Amino acid sequence: MDTSATKRLVPLFLISSLAAGFTVAVNSCSPGGDPALVGKWKVKDSDHVIEICKNGDWIEAIDKDAQVTNSKWEWEDTNHIRLTFHSKLVGKATGVMKVTLNGDSLTLKDEDSATEYTRVK
Repeated sequence: MDTSATKRLVPLFLISSLAAGFTVAVNSCSPGGDPALVGKWKVKDSDHVIEICKNGDWIEAIDKDAQVTNSKWEWEDTNHIRLTFHSKLVGKATGVMKVTLNGDSLTLKDEDSATEYTRVK
């Protein structure tokens, strides 16, 4: 191979490799979806309230018989969250929900149903 062609290809290869690595690093550091999700939300036509905390805590009043010890949430991608409950009764339970935010309205949809919320001010 011509050495002048090799000298041109090496810098292009390095630039391409660095650009690919940078893209992966940026994508893996993505914070997820809309930060407006954080806050207190009330189920429409109910008194049930959830609190979605910035630190990943998911706080809600749950029947004591379920013996839930903690609940966490995290962004799965830009419009889905993963919810994880730890319970003395059943151990770890996890699921993914689609998030639709529109101002002070929130809809969380899993594979079976959707729940609508309004922001608590």
